[in-house]
Amino acid sequence: ILAQTDGKITKILIDKGNKIVKGDVIMRLDMKDREIRLERAKARVSEAKRKYEAAKNLGQKGYAARTRIDEALVAVKDAQAEYQNIKIEIENTYIRAPFDGIINKRFVEIGDYASIKDPLLSIVDNTPLVAHAAIPQNKIGSVRVGGLAIIKINSGDKTYKNNGGDNAVDGMGDNGAITGKIRYIAPRADDITRSFQIEIEIPNPDNMPSGFSADIYIPQKAVMAHFISPGILTLDEQGNIGVKTIEGENIVKFYPVKIISSQADGIYVTGLPDKAQIIINGQGFVRDGEKVKVTLKENKATSLDDHIDGIDSNVDSSIDNAKVNNGDDNNSEDINSPLLPLNDSPGNHNTENAGGND
Repeated sequence: ILAQTDGKITKILIDKGNKIVKGDVIMRLDMKDREIRLERAKARVSEAKRKYEAAKNLGQKGYAARTRIDEALVAVKDAQAEYQNIKIEIENTYIRAPFDGIINKRFVEIGDYASIKDPLLSIVDNTPLVAHAAIPQNKIGSVRVGGLAIIKINSGDKTYKNNGGDNAVDGMGDNGAITGKIRYIAPRADDITRSFQIEIEIPNPDNMPSGFSADIYIPQKAVMAHFISPGILTLDEQGNIGVKTIEGENIVKFYPVKIISSQADGIYVTGLPDKAQIIINGQGFVRDGEKVKVTLKENKATSLDDHIDGIDSNVDSSIDNAKVNNGDDNNSEDINSPLLPLNDSPGNHNTENAGGND
């Protein structure tokens, strides 16, 4: 908040850290001679009106020129404008809250002299919060204004999360995820990074402070994907990347696959059937169409929760180990993966107050 008039700070009524409501008087400036000037201006208005009425009466009787009446009217308007200016100046000695919020900083003390446009204090309104992020140019086509975003605040031991309702995050449990809506997408990419800035509006009923870094997940179109080790991948005779499986009467079949997401312990690929027995050892020793002998061995199912950090929870894939005999010992893995919503990789982004920060 900047000073709108000059004067000495005479009172600080609400200090930093306190909540304020729009219109609350936070500080007072010295009135100086403003009250005297107000009375003088008020008297000049009365005098100007009296002279105008006299000139108008004389004009009606033919004893005053029209120009004299016009001059008297201008004098009235000038006096009224001066009176209003002094009233505004007096009102500006009351430093009021422009909106609800919390006083964040105070830049003056009692006795300091403030000139016009000097900063006096800053107010923060954290309802709602706004998270800022940069979206790569190859992903911006799948982001839209009004779309959902999932935010995990990096706030140490304290957890912030939605309290149910429209903002609840299914499957997040107590992981501290909150949801927001994308409210802005930059119309032009950054000249250096070629990424697009976006803003995500986050409801903040618990008045969470602003300024945190956060991990932001933007749900994308759901696709059927299998989570496998990259070591399973092989090439066909045309150089296509794919996976060899066992089908029908133990026949080797090559499926071209597309890698849609990767992380430290594996990759997600598309192009496989919903359920597939995947050869995980010795793929290079068998060819598409060959018949092999398979021996399945039961293995404990694992959860895809191990691969997805909090966002896609409670998703299981059952895995069987198979042994393929074809001169060399080969293995296949039977993966029955469900539909997985894939998200943008998390990154550090910042949250700020959206309500105001003057």
